[in-house]
Amino acid sequence: MENNRILVVEDDDNLREAICTFLEFNEYDPISAANGNDALFILQNEPIDLVVCDINLPDILGTDILKSIRNDDTLYRMPFIFLSAFADKKDISIGMNLGADDYITKPFAQKTLIEVIQARLRKAKLENKYLIKEINGRVLATISNNLSHEIITPLNGIMNGAYFINSVPESTKVADMKDAFSSIYAASLRMKRDIQNMILASALETQGTFTIDQFDLSNNISIDEKIKAILSQYTNVNGQQNIEANIAPVKVKGSQKYLRIIFTELIDNSLKFGIAGPPIRLDLSGNENGFIFSISNTCEEGISFTSREIGLYKKFHTDYSRNGLGLGLFVTKNLCEQLGIDFEIHQKGNSITVRLEFSTSQTDQ
Repeated sequence: MENNRILVVEDDDNLREAICTFLEFNEYDPISAANGNDALFILQNEPIDLVVCDINLPDILGTDILKSIRNDDTLYRMPFIFLSAFADKKDISIGMNLGADDYITKPFAQKTLIEVIQARLRKAKLENKYLIKEINGRVLATISNNLSHEIITPLNGIMNGAYFINSVPESTKVADMKDAFSSIYAASLRMKRDIQNMILASALETQGTFTIDQFDLSNNISIDEKIKAILSQYTNVNGQQNIEANIAPVKVKGSQKYLRIIFTELIDNSLKFGIAGPPIRLDLSGNENGFIFSISNTCEEGISFTSREIGLYKKFHTDYSRNGLGLGLFVTKNLCEQLGIDFEIHQKGNSITVRLEFSTSQTDQ
């Protein structure tokens, strides 16, 4: 079992070295920083379990480091202990209000520091245990409540369509079975999309990345043609849609498969959750070696979210009985991040706009 890694942020060289030596003696793995900017760099590039930080540093205050940690999606739960030479109640109050876990006044006994660190690490471990349990419970509940609907419903559509085709008289013309074929095709698309998203989400959660097939890469992908093809699928299956599209010819290099998934998810979500009446607005234009894409729709009351809130199996509409596993935007956001596509969500009232911007010059750097 690896030792807990403690970041010690202290501008006094002798004290910093003494703390690190004492932590090593007590089987911790200390890493040190003499100023706030070095500490912020370490936090972004090294795995840290707990921070011990002086409140008065030569470049920035310890409170600024704490603010940065609490505003970071991956670091916000990290235990944080302040050190200060002043037992000022105002300092203590500010630190605690910002989310510090504890406060130690210098000079302090080594035993006191170790006891505080041990207590905060125990608490963090317990909180993480219950948080993981809660998250797993929510995920399992979501899967239980939605997976059967999302998989069984299209499967029933395929089976019923196949049964109908098998039951019609041999003299029936193929044209007369068009509705059955369309139903099977729509159900197949839906099932393929859900399974594909589950596989991608699982890979992203467990491995933090996905594999790009080299045979899937192309230097000449017609983004406009892909989007038009996606729109035609929904038109063929669901009937005419209220979409105002302004699509310019755009060619880029990248992954055909993952770009198709991204645009399919965004278009599908806009069609699924847009209210009847106001048109969905879709725009595609070219920029230097890339594209700018946006899609806007008007949603029903109760749908509100930001890019930061997107998570695994997380739904944003209030009716949990509706279709969807809560994977589409999670997969889309992560694919965009790994493909070098800027992903933004803007909301004003009930109007939601997703905007993508991509330049191959960014990914070539």
